[in-house]
This record gives sequence, C-alpha cells and structure tokens, in this order.
Amino acid sequence: MALPGSGAISMSQVNTELGRSATQAISLNDSAVRTLAGKGSGAISLGDLRGKANLTFTYPPGSYSMQEYGQAAMTITSNRQVTWTYGGTLANVSVANGGTSASIMITTNVRRNGTQQTTIQSQTNLTGTVDGKAYTWSINQIALASGSGGIE
Repeated sequence: MALPGSGAISMSQVNTELGRSATQAISLNDSAVRTLAGKGSGAISLGDLRGKANLTFTYPPGSYSMQEYGQAAMTITSNRQVTWTYGGTLANVSVANGGTSASIMITTNVRRNGTQQTTIQSQTNLTGTVDGKAYTWSINQIALASGSGGIE
C-alpha cells in the first residue's frame, strides 16, 4: 500500500511500506528510503515520501517488441500482488483477465498444422493495477516459423 498522499507520515509507515518491521531502526538517509523517495542525494524530508509505493516490476511499464523461433514469451514479475487486465489477439496469458498475481506470462506460439508452421504475430495491451494505480505495457510478439510462412 502506498504511503499517505497527505497528512502525517511516520517512520513506522515508511518501514512497513519497505516491507520491514514497523519498529526497525530507520533514518531518512537509509538508501532504501532515498530510493523510495526518488532522492539519491541532497536534502530529504518525509514530504518527499508522500504517495510513494515500494513497487517494482521486472519490466517497467512501456512498449516491448520481441521475436523468437517457435515461441515468443515475456514474464513480468512484481514485488506486490497485481490485478491484471488485457486485450489483444492470439497471445496466451497465464493469469485470467481481471485476475490477481505477482507475475504474468504472455506467450505467442507458431501455429502448427501437421508439419506446416505459420508465423504468428500478437499485440497485447496489458494493465496492472496496484492500490488503485494503473501501469500499462504494450507487448508485440512474433513467433517465427522455422520454415517460410507469412505473418497472420
């Protein structure tokens, strides 16, 4: 859960947001506190922590393109539980639309018909929501057939 966007913030709340015991020794100059505040150096105050959340993703929100033979896959992992929603075509997704998980895998596979393979391209628009805030990814995947074949 993010730190309060207004009002008082206590160091015990900061500890909790960082995944620590609320009573653990802490100072504003701790590297984890500075990282959370987005202040690598210089003066820092509790006000710099307003609304901040200790949230990480293995792939930051943004646009990604990839192509691989046979299967194109991408796994996004977070340090928090995320509610995932998505739209797009032809991709397989490891979490049900609207489901909650700390990770999600998006895969696109070549289409096989006997010995024939067809290259498949998918576009997935993915949104992960944590504490009411939405983070978005646009994922373009191409699963290349080993032989010749057009993109569907």
